[in-house]
Amino acid sequence: MSSSYIDGVTFGPGPVRLLVAMNSGNLPVGSIDLSPSDTPGWFAFKTTWIVAPSYQGPIIVRAERIDGTGRVALLGGASPGPLVVPPGPTVNDHFGTRAAPVGTYVQGPGCFAFQIDGKGFDERITVNAVEAVG
Repeated sequence: MSSSYIDGVTFGPGPVRLLVAMNSGNLPVGSIDLSPSDTPGWFAFKTTWIVAPSYQGPIIVRAERIDGTGRVALLGGASPGPLVVPPGPTVNDHFGTRAAPVGTYVQGPGCFAFQIDGKGFDERITVNAVEAVG
């Protein structure tokens, strides 16, 4: 997905999609290079949750590592807890599309799953995060 508003690769069937900001890695197949974060002990990658104009209800996003142990955080500063986007417009609306820009913080490389729940749907998106080389 690329426009004057946003640039990255999207994952998931919708109505809520995960957008990972363009960086190195093989994003089209779900492989993301991790970057050091501003929070000691954590890596991060830039994520934005894109909500289709056809869905104006609330969403809850949870994340977990599914190939081993290690914490995952979706809130600034690697704070624990789910991401909750209330119904209706967001500060980051663009022509009816709602956006919730956040970071995903992880403690190391691995396979991660995001569970997205809303009224009348649930989605699961998985990505593989690897340590950047070079």
